[in-house]
Amino acid sequence: ATIRLLVLLLWFPATAHAQGTACPPEMAWLDDFCVDRWEAHLQGQSPYEVPTSGIAASAAGVVPQGYISGDVAGDACAQAGKRLCTDTEWLRACRGRLDHAYPYGDAYVSGACNDTRAVHPVIEVFGPDATWSGEELNDPALNQLPDSLDTTGANAQCVTPEGVYDLHGVMKEWVGLTAPDALVKGGSYFSGDSARCAYNRDDIAPGTDESTEARRAGTECRDREWP
Repeated sequence: ATIRLLVLLLWFPATAHAQGTACPPEMAWLDDFCVDRWEAHLQGQSPYEVPTSGIAASAAGVVPQGYISGDVAGDACAQAGKRLCTDTEWLRACRGRLDHAYPYGDAYVSGACNDTRAVHPVIEVFGPDATWSGEELNDPALNQLPDSLDTTGANAQCVTPEGVYDLHGVMKEWVGLTAPDALVKGGSYFSGDSARCAYNRDDIAPGTDESTEARRAGTECRDREWP
């Protein structure tokens, strides 16, 4: 699964918990926790290669990490002092305070998010006789095609009222604290209107790292010390 690494990182320091407003500048406050405004990358690593470890980070204007498994995504959160979001936490981030169907509202807007690519990248790169092997699914060319990945925050309309970007489209995101709870959410750059906030896939093994539609997942993290 690719990560959204997109890593949306949730952070729960004691000061934020007590004050309600102490999020770092790259994070947004949501009721009782902080969440990264932008999809994550891995520090010092190519977003087009399969990572085996790393440290998650979030910033505007960078290419989010792809080709990452749920296991590695969870570890990248841990290395940053955080953990993956639960499904409930991710839904709160996506739906916003007004509980919208999409991050920006209840009605789908074509082009608001990066979700309108017409051709699967595997078909574009390898043609109709593609084998869909792990080698093909992890090919670095997939997420470098035109109309594939955007840099973080490039879609100005694809934002929640609290200022969290790209929870719909770009790449699907890993959520879930343990393997039985692992899901991918958020849709990819060719999901269209199907990938509303309520979308999820629960049949993707956390050890999967192929860069396919169902595996173009990102990572949501939160601080490990808070429940």
